[in-house]
Amino acid sequence: MSHETITKRVIDSWAIDDDTVFCHFLDQGSVRSFSRREFLLRANSFAQAYSQHGVKPGHIVIILLGHHFDAYCSFAAALLIGAIPSFLPLPSAKQDPEIYWETHTKLLRRIDARALVTHKASMEGRQISNFPATAVIHIEDVLPQEMTVGALAVGEGDKIAFLQHSSGTTGLNKGVALSHRTVLKNIDTYARMIDLQATDKIISWLPLYHDMGLITGFIMPMVHGIPFVSMDPFEWVMRPTLLLETLESYQGTIAWMPNFAFHHIVNAAMPDDQWDLSSVRALINCSEPCKPQTMEEFNKRFSSMGLARTALQSCYAM
Repeated sequence: MSHETITKRVIDSWAIDDDTVFCHFLDQGSVRSFSRREFLLRANSFAQAYSQHGVKPGHIVIILLGHHFDAYCSFAAALLIGAIPSFLPLPSAKQDPEIYWETHTKLLRRIDARALVTHKASMEGRQISNFPATAVIHIEDVLPQEMTVGALAVGEGDKIAFLQHSSGTTGLNKGVALSHRTVLKNIDTYARMIDLQATDKIISWLPLYHDMGLITGFIMPMVHGIPFVSMDPFEWVMRPTLLLETLESYQGTIAWMPNFAFHHIVNAAMPDDQWDLSSVRALINCSEPCKPQTMEEFNKRFSSMGLARTALQSCYAM
């Protein structure tokens, strides 16, 4: 039986007082950088909040948060105490909120979620008694706590680490249970294949409820100690060249996105736009059918800005 877990790897390799940058968090033009120490402290606060609400190892914790640092912290906190976290998307402007909550309430009942983590605003007008989760935890109510990582459970490698849900576009979201061992094997193998280095910097706008966003934009950099830059998916959609600006500003080296995003960026770039993309060594097309024509168009538009042709790559992300 494997005893290595995602959280044990992090706890063993990070010092609690480590002020190394964990991530740069972009939000509507503002930037806040969080250290590993700040991340662990906030995750610890959520871990204690879970325990206070009766969440135990093996219990499922649903996280309904958009672009927020607490999304990362609350997910890691569940892993720290041996609970099973799962990201689900908040309702968007394109969705009927009544249909959204009806289907997600069915989902929460089906998976027997013990806790639901969200904003107070997300629950406005919703009665907690209407939800099957034992506890609804508002991030605004999670206060700083004294660090107690030494007493936290780290679980077993063959136990479930988290649930990855499908989009639910053809029915109720389908959950896949992924073990610590499976996830670590995947990210370690993938890190070797792309030659991930301590000097890399990952840039991501992919949402955390998306499998590629969760693995490459959070879990892999967390486990391997690689700093990353996180931006709001909705902000990126409205201003797709934000990715190129961020790659230049932070000397980003790796980013992932689906095929449509390459088109979106090409179409949004103005004729006089210029960015220094020479730091990029892998811009990876994934999660949708990867079309050679798309990559050719992207290369034609941005090769003069220092983007190497070999940086345009593809992978299977499912």
